[in-house]
Amino acid sequence: HEASQRPGANVVRSRSMSFLRENIANLLPGNAGARRRQIEIVKAWAQVHGLAMLMLDGALAVDEDLIDAVIAGHAPAAADSMGR
Repeated sequence: HEASQRPGANVVRSRSMSFLRENIANLLPGNAGARRRQIEIVKAWAQVHGLAMLMLDGALAVDEDLIDAVIAGHAPAAADSMGR
């Protein structure tokens, strides 16, 4: 089944996106505009989804340290400190 066809998948996705939006908003400066928030949300979602798919497909071993390092290196605060 596609994720959208599984019972409850939309509820989980909705809660996940709400959680992501809230946390991105908390990480960004208060004056960050809607477009910046949208970009950071898409980057974070794509990163987590990509890592999950690589691990589920067996292309990467499940490695909590790698996950932490990849995510920490791409958080909005980290990007800001690198001049992005």
